[in-house]
Amino acid sequence: MIKSPSVNPFSSSIYESVWLNHFNQNKKALKVNAIDGIKFIKHNYFPYLINVGTNTTNGMAYCLNLKALDFKSGVYLIHDVPDYFGVENENDSKKLKLKKVRQYAGFATNLDGVNNLDDFLKNKFSSSSRKHFRRSFKRLELCCDIAYKTYYDTLPKEEYDSVLEQFKGLIKKRYDALKIDVTLIDRWPFFEDLLYPMILERKAAIFAIYSAQRPISMSLVFLNDDTLFNAVKAFDADYYKFNIGHLDISKIFEWCFDNKISTIDFSKGEYEYKTRWTNVKYHYDCHIVYDSGSFFATTTAFLLSKYFWLKQYLRDLKVNLLYSTIRYTLKNLFTSNKTKKTFTVETLQENETHNLRKEIDFMIPEFSLLKRIILDILYANSEPMANLKVYEVSIDKKAAYLVIGDKNKCKIQFS
Repeated sequence: MIKSPSVNPFSSSIYESVWLNHFNQNKKALKVNAIDGIKFIKHNYFPYLINVGTNTTNGMAYCLNLKALDFKSGVYLIHDVPDYFGVENENDSKKLKLKKVRQYAGFATNLDGVNNLDDFLKNKFSSSSRKHFRRSFKRLELCCDIAYKTYYDTLPKEEYDSVLEQFKGLIKKRYDALKIDVTLIDRWPFFEDLLYPMILERKAAIFAIYSAQRPISMSLVFLNDDTLFNAVKAFDADYYKFNIGHLDISKIFEWCFDNKISTIDFSKGEYEYKTRWTNVKYHYDCHIVYDSGSFFATTTAFLLSKYFWLKQYLRDLKVNLLYSTIRYTLKNLFTSNKTKKTFTVETLQENETHNLRKEIDFMIPEFSLLKRIILDILYANSEPMANLKVYEVSIDKKAAYLVIGDKNKCKIQFS
């Protein structure tokens, strides 16, 4: 977890310089001696300063320097300070005051006293859940040509560029399926410039799971001495039945045990998988540091605190999710709207397997719906995907697909 500004990857010189280049026209950040560990930029329209990184980080930390006097009439907004981080000297100054406004929930896993993944699973999950995970993972590895990769420390630039492009595609596919608009894709050039130097300096890593050399799960993490920050993750929902999201997390846990990481911080947002894999819950605060001797600064700080209180109130009501859904709908208003297809799966008869000519690759995007159906079939009746041959035929002038394997022989017909 974030114990001090000096070990916070989001205060590092790499993060700061890349962020300033992308979001502040490469202007220099402002140092405020009274607030040690964070640099600031001016707000474009309003009279206060904001921390470098704004809300793109996974947590900020700082200390107040009560001997410094360069805060006069100032207001300083600091996003995403974990509530477990106590700001030194916050109550000792007569003029430099601090307002805290609760924001997102945060989740973490403390691994102290746990020796390996099996021990953690025994303490955290029921016997039936553990069996379900193991069965799902074994079926995935039996059915698909699975490879696990961790991009960390050394990585050729050409391979890095390819990995980031794959990651972007996986994120876009995931959120398109959810019909939610996310700013992550708009910010992707920032991540492209940021991650390569951070990976080489062991301040970041990418965990990936591949099926037949196609990514089906990817996670971006940041690192300090003893903490892994799980920042961005995406998986191919076609593999949902195989519990691909939980497999990804289990591989990250294994890596943490091997590399003496004692805390896995899952950061902002409340999701089902976080509540299942974590044992620490906290929340992020928005901090507003201001000169209480200035009427102007005090008024600005008060208005800011009410603004962020209102934002969180609306977030608690899930208005932000509604907003993201509406944004996605408006962005895609004039794109072709595919009607949801219904389908049937029937056992294949012997007389239907003659004179088959048009074999297809059901893994390509054109057959995305078919791919999901076949993966569900493989989950129920496992055999290697390489054994399958899939043919396109026409029945009553409608497309149908014959799936022929050693154990699975069926006909999929859409209506």
